[in-house]
Amino acid sequence: MKIKKNFFKLFLFLNIIINIINASDNVKLSNCGQARAEPTFKQSENGGQCQLPPPTVGTAALSLSAFNGGARCGQCYELTGPLGKTVVMVTDGCNSGEACAQKDLFNFVISNKDFDKIGNSSSYTNIYSLGYQEVSCGFLGNIKVKFGGSLGQNGRVDYSYYFTVSFSNFNIGIKQVQILGSGMVSYMKLKRSLGGFTWNQESGGSKLQFPATLVLTGVDGQIISYKFRQPPANIAIDMKKQFIPQDGLLSKFNQSEICGMGNVPEYIYDDSLTFGWIVSNSWRFNLFNLSSQDTDDNPALGENVIRMELAGNGGLAFTREGGFQTKYLESLSIMIKVVPPTNSLQCFFGASGIYVIPGPLGEDWQEVSIPISVLKPQTIEYSLSFYNNQGQAITMWIDNIKWIFSPEAPPTPVIVTDTTITPPPVQSILTAAAGLNSIGITSNKGGIANLVEGSSNDDDGTNGGTGGTGGGTNKVGKRIDGEDGENFMGGETGFAYYNDDNSSNTLLFSSTITVSFLLLSFTMVFLLF
Repeated sequence: MKIKKNFFKLFLFLNIIINIINASDNVKLSNCGQARAEPTFKQSENGGQCQLPPPTVGTAALSLSAFNGGARCGQCYELTGPLGKTVVMVTDGCNSGEACAQKDLFNFVISNKDFDKIGNSSSYTNIYSLGYQEVSCGFLGNIKVKFGGSLGQNGRVDYSYYFTVSFSNFNIGIKQVQILGSGMVSYMKLKRSLGGFTWNQESGGSKLQFPATLVLTGVDGQIISYKFRQPPANIAIDMKKQFIPQDGLLSKFNQSEICGMGNVPEYIYDDSLTFGWIVSNSWRFNLFNLSSQDTDDNPALGENVIRMELAGNGGLAFTREGGFQTKYLESLSIMIKVVPPTNSLQCFFGASGIYVIPGPLGEDWQEVSIPISVLKPQTIEYSLSFYNNQGQAITMWIDNIKWIFSPEAPPTPVIVTDTTITPPPVQSILTAAAGLNSIGITSNKGGIANLVEGSSNDDDGTNGGTGGTGGGTNKVGKRIDGEDGENFMGGETGFAYYNDDNSSNTLLFSSTITVSFLLLSFTMVFLLF
């Protein structure tokens, strides 16, 4: 009997440890996508538009459409560039320049320090084929909550008609927040205001009274409830709760998959240069026209082609800032004609190469396919050049420069503007307002937590919602009589606020590393057996 009891204790203890480790890791929450990054010397001040305290990871400002009015405040992303990876948290929106205004893809503005973890800010100022993926932030500790309201006639903060709440240190982005105050017949959704959430009393509606319950829904559909008495204003309070990536989410996205850089667009040139490509590094040419209409009415061509008069040993170079991965490139296809005909036109990645395009290339348009393998690519390349390897000058026309991808190329779009998942809608919540009711949480077969009606008016709230198939029982809403609580504001009247589990508002753990918890678990095993 004692052995069984010890096994049960050990099981519970290890389960807590696993949850802590999951919370402190950067768990993948989305598919891989393609974005753009640029460095900046100036970091967001005072928490940016999101008004978030400085995190333990880097920070980022997002292009306006991606920032979406603050909907992504506090979300973390793992960015992949030519030199490595880094994790940043969204704290601001960027509003200056075309990159911030465009709606085609995410644009991350990050510090030079973070940029240099994935690229080289001294060599280029953009990474156009950035890989990115939403991840959990991996913060230690719990979610912090801060409350605000209007200033009452007595000079104190009054939450009755206007109530604001903001959160920090959350590991998964917050999709929505709801509140149920004493006397309210149903939960009310708070309006997002950049990094915070706001409630206003509607005409004829109930004013906010305490105790009250907040319900947070993560972008993954996970739900956290938090009960509290009238709180102090503008003080960060430990909620004793944290979003922890759930098993369903861990299996949905391959946690062992390594996201590389984003794929290059299919075309380098098709009537015009595609986004991220430049030709300013070309050399020894007499004439260069990016929009020549010398198409000879060839139906295989568009309206414009590139015309370039290359001197002897001159070259046309297409450069992509921040580089591009070559892993899924199978061949390069071009339409080309050359006058006078030549057998000396080379094609290569980087600064030099030896591959000669089979010729002769003459005055009639022809399609040429170049296997990528003959160009001996590096994992990451930065440029593609066509080189006139002879002393005689030539005029070259070129169009439809495009990559052919291998069958193993990811089936995701070339540009992914939103890789996040859309959770199912939260069920409406109805509960009796009298007394201190417990609001249960249940897991359904799909592993997504849904709110259900609480079934207990008992003082200790022990009959909270029960776990469905695959879910465990969760009891929340224990009642405490905290009428004589500490006077946190130093005023004449003391008050208390509390957590669902009747615990004090202290940090769950300090800045210790995960190894400490593993060592502690082994110690527990030793003591039990």
